[in-house]
Parts: sequence; C-alpha cells; structure tokens
Amino acid sequence: MKSEIQVLKHTISLQRKPKEPFERLRLAFRPAQKLTPGPHLFTATIPARNSQGIGQGTAQVQIRLHVRSPKDDDDDCEKHDGDDWDD
Repeated sequence: MKSEIQVLKHTISLQRKPKEPFERLRLAFRPAQKLTPGPHLFTATIPARNSQGIGQGTAQVQIRLHVRSPKDDDDDCEKHDGDDWDD
C-alpha cells in the first residue's frame, strides 16, 4: 500500500488583506502503514509552478502529532460476560 494525500479544499483569496494568506489548502493524509504509538512528524512541501526545491514560491508545513496506544475496552472479567455490549 502507498501513502496517499488528497486535497480536500483549495481556496484562493484575490482580495486579501496584507499578511493574510493568498492560497489555502486543506489536505488529508493516509500513511502507507499504521503509525506506531508515539510522536510523529508530518512534513508537506508544496511547490508553486516553475519552482524547484524549497525556495521562493514554495510552502512547507510541519505537523507534530502523537499516536496513542490502543485501549482494550473489552472487560475480560467473567461477571461482565453477559453484558449487552458483549453480544
């Protein structure tokens, strides 16, 4: 399986105020495999047309995230085996 990235929303502001972004992207990312519990860093480098590498016209964003360990919500105690949610 390959990693996937998808543009969910793309907005261009032609009449923006100074210091406001000209262009906004909302992205969805799915890694090639499940992430292990712990800290991770997602980096997206988005070049503009005719730009190469990280330079003028290129945006880079980094997002730090923490994947929590899965929780065992099933109560293994025998006295709860008859509960409705176990069926």
